[in-house]
Amino acid sequence: MPVTIGADTQNGFDRPIGLMMDCHRRIERFLGVLEFLAALPAGSELDPAQQRSLRQTIEYFETAGPRHVADEEDSLFPRLRHYPQSKAALSDLDHLEQDHCRAQALHATANTIGHFWLDLGKLPPNQHDRFAAAVSELASLYRAHIQLEDERVFPLAESLLTKEETAEIGQEMADRRGLFATA
Repeated sequence: MPVTIGADTQNGFDRPIGLMMDCHRRIERFLGVLEFLAALPAGSELDPAQQRSLRQTIEYFETAGPRHVADEEDSLFPRLRHYPQSKAALSDLDHLEQDHCRAQALHATANTIGHFWLDLGKLPPNQHDRFAAAVSELASLYRAHIQLEDERVFPLAESLLTKEETAEIGQEMADRRGLFATA
């Protein structure tokens, strides 16, 4: 169940759309951890490996998650909105931004209960039910969200954005992470 953060990818900041897709794969893996834990019987104590996985997952969603949202909402989506060809996608972008808000609230619930689980060693049944419900809704939301971005929004971006815009997005992504972009 351990998840490797920072695994090698084929994408660098010179391919920011690819990096966003790589992030989607990490989101899916971390969601898998949450779904596994949510499926444990109420009152279950986490073994050391499960504790590590839960800590890593919470940390990922608390740190990398907001950066990914900023990559999309602050760097990618505004640029797409300037293209007449993307007018049909505007409702998709609005929907995705609403998803981000809903996911943030669900993560707050899941992360708070996850911290509680780590601190106490096990969850009371009502807390376990709240955790499982938040995780279930997150998983459903992310599946549709990621599919929309991977299949419609990202291909549109790759077809419309100029090399300069792509480089700017990559630089902004690197800056958010305190890194240097290499083009």
